[in-house]
Amino acid sequence: MKRTLLASILGIAASVAIEASSPAQGVIMFDNYNPPKEPVRYGNLPPPGYNPGDVVMDTSVVIGLYAGAGILTDSSGLQLIATTPIWAQPPYTGGWYIGGPVILPPSMWPSPGSVVTFQVRGWGGIWDVTGASALWQETAGIVTITDPVDTFQNGPAPLVLNVVPEPSAFALATLGAAALCFFRRRIQ
Repeated sequence: MKRTLLASILGIAASVAIEASSPAQGVIMFDNYNPPKEPVRYGNLPPPGYNPGDVVMDTSVVIGLYAGAGILTDSSGLQLIATTPIWAQPPYTGGWYIGGPVILPPSMWPSPGSVVTFQVRGWGGIWDVTGASALWQETAGIVTITDPVDTFQNGPAPLVLNVVPEPSAFALATLGAAALCFFRRRIQ
């Protein structure tokens, strides 16, 4: 009986010590549907039939959440931790992404109060759009995995997507301009 009691006490003490020394797991809600509610929009190079500033309705566009530990100023130090599509269900206007709760890797959030840098990027879709938000940092919005999930407090920053022109379009334009110059010289 004494051995069982002693083993139980030592087991509890060891599990508390392991839990205290293990890194925390942070979780945050990945969406732009909570305030400040900024939908994803097209930029200066929208697809045909759209204008700059129009809300993205293409549900095949992928939105990715990138994160990195600490205060970062270069997006190359971030890694992809979650993806979700654009959400455009009637009667809503589109431009929303709702990725749900995302658990941060322990290396990014070693303890409560740690700063994490985030960025939202979008790519793909029918028109092969691409874009990235500005970087922003979060501390307060990240909670331990046992607490209710909280939302971003400082972001997400607005995301603007543009169509990526095909290299062949530039090549054809260059050939067309060269042909015009050549034929103009021949006529004169």
